[in-house]
Amino acid sequence: MSKELYATTSIGNIPRTWQVQKFGEYATFRNGINFKKEQKGSGILTVDVFNMYSDDIYFNTDNLYRVDYNIKADDLLREKDIIFVRSSLKQEGVAWASLFDKHDEQITFCGFLIRARLTTSRIDHIFLTYYFRSMSARRYLVSNSSRLAITNISQMILGNCPIPIPPLPEQRAIAHILQTIQEAKFTRQREIELERERKAALMEHLFTHGTKGEPRKLSEIGEIPESWNVVKLGDKAELRNGINFKKEQKGQGILTVDVLNMYNDGLYFDKENLYRVDRKMKDSDFLKPKDILFVRSSLKQEGVAWPALFGQHDEPITFCGFLIRARLTSEEIDPEFLTHYFRTNYARRFLVSKSARLAITNVSQAILNSCPIVIPSYSEQRLIANIINSIDNKIFALEKEVEQLDELFHAMLEELMTGKRSAVPLIDNL
Repeated sequence: MSKELYATTSIGNIPRTWQVQKFGEYATFRNGINFKKEQKGSGILTVDVFNMYSDDIYFNTDNLYRVDYNIKADDLLREKDIIFVRSSLKQEGVAWASLFDKHDEQITFCGFLIRARLTTSRIDHIFLTYYFRSMSARRYLVSNSSRLAITNISQMILGNCPIPIPPLPEQRAIAHILQTIQEAKFTRQREIELERERKAALMEHLFTHGTKGEPRKLSEIGEIPESWNVVKLGDKAELRNGINFKKEQKGQGILTVDVLNMYNDGLYFDKENLYRVDRKMKDSDFLKPKDILFVRSSLKQEGVAWPALFGQHDEPITFCGFLIRARLTSEEIDPEFLTHYFRTNYARRFLVSKSARLAITNVSQAILNSCPIVIPSYSEQRLIANIINSIDNKIFALEKEVEQLDELFHAMLEELMTGKRSAVPLIDNL
């Protein structure tokens, strides 16, 4: 769009066919209900701040609580109402906007929220909610919020917020583009969840039935194929705790794996954001390809003993004292197969149930050494690992698509809400 078709306004340069007005000229506002703790548990469904933060344009109606409160008609939400976070512990959370669609029951909203109800048909509610998630609107509202113990925004600030008003067909076209991108993202996210469910079910089957359809026998870990053996991890691996260091030693030196690098869907730990430690190292402190790391200490019980594999890296890498390294001493075991095995329900239950729970949850080398492991033939190990890896690869590809769609959405949100990218060509097709 050429420069002469733009107009300079309080929200920047926008197309001359658009208007800029204060939000309060086109909406009424109402704070949510205030109630006592003992009133929660029964009564009317109530939206809370925690329901608000979603990528979806609509707030999440899962886990709504109930409040025994004498509700007035104006306390109830209607379809197309826009809800804003009035009070947030974090500054960046204030004034976040979500839309109410409809629900089988009546719904109200708590006092930490503000409802905006449009009084005009000139503005599309979906378009406007997306606008309030744009950088321009977020900057205005967050910068005008009051910051004490919590961050607050008022009805007056919302009412004074400038909003762009393109022609209504263009608003709907903009909303349609953004909804289409988001729906594609949500579809990929649902596919990821289905793939994860399929992977979990398939892993349990593969590690108890194998791939050859052979008869099964009873073992200390349950029924397994007749040709499989069960041994202890300590019989096939050497374990070592990671390095300990002082806080002031962080910043330069050797790349070091931390607990935060361990948790991902992938078989290998995340090599992004490794930190460096300035400490004298022994040869035995460094990782080698095919080493398996376990989380030795975790703030959450379910995080302890989580395994991840080391492949290779351009630089030497060590690992922190909150991790344990297992280095296989037998070539009859495939490290990818074994790492997958340690993510099965049986291995997780065994290790987590035996961990020590104090301020943090710990697993020891002794517990890991005593953990039973299954050993099929090497060729079957590789087949099982490859089957699971293929699902992981599909999940990674879908996650990449989600990331790209999210980037596209935010880029389009900014360009469409400023008119730098026009939705006008789409109007005739809607």
